Amino acid sequence: SYVCQGKSALAALRTGWGNNDIFLGIKGGTPAAAHCHMDAGSFVMDAQDVRWAMDYGGGTKTGTSTWDSYNFTNMAHNTLIINGNKQIVNGYAPVEIGVDTPDRKSVTVNLTSLYANDVTSLIRTGAIVSNRYVEIKDSVKAGPNQLTVRWNMVTRAFPTQISKKIIMLTQATQKLYLIFEGTDQVTSKNWS
Repeated sequence: SYVCQGKSALAALRTGWGNNDIFLGIKGGTPAAAHCHMDAGSFVMDAQDVRWAMDYGGGTKTGTSTWDSYNFTNMAHNTLIINGNKQIVNGYAPVEIGVDTPDRKSVTVNLTSLYANDVTSLIRTGAIVSNRYVEIKDSVKAGPNQLTVRWNMVTRAFPTQISKKIIMLTQATQKLYLIFEGTDQVTSKNWS
C-alpha cells in the first residue's frame, strides 16, 4: 500500500504484481493546484488484466482548438456529483491509510471541503477485500436540503442492468459486477 500527501494526494493498493491481481488507485488533493482537475475521490481499478475504471487524462480537443473544460470537472471522473454541482476549487481532500492487513487494504479520502455547499460530511473509502473484490464506500451526511448523488464511473466496458441494484460490465471476455448497497433508489444511465 502506498499513500502520498500533497496538492495531488493519492493512494495505491494492490494484491500483487501478476496479470490477475487487483490494483486500486484513488486520488485526493485539491483542484486549485496547477494542472489539476476536479477529480478528488476519483479512482482507477484493474482486475483480471483489464482496466475497469479508467481516467481520461487530459481534456479533448474541440474543433476550435480549445480544450473541452467539461473533462476537467468531477462530471467526467470516477467521483461524485452532488446536486449537479462541481467540486469546490479551494477544497482539499487528504488521503489516509485505513486498514492494511492480508484480508483488507483500504484508504479514506475526506471529500467534505470539496462538497461543503451541499454536505456536512463526505468520506470515500476504497478497499480491496479478501484479495477478491473492490469496495468503494461513500458516507454522505446531508445538510438541511435533500441530495441527488451521482456516482460516476468511466469505463470502456459495456454495461448491462441485471437488476435494480446490479450492473454487469463486459469487456473482452471478462465480466465485472457493480453492486449498489445502502440506498433504495438507484437509476443507472450510460453515455458514450
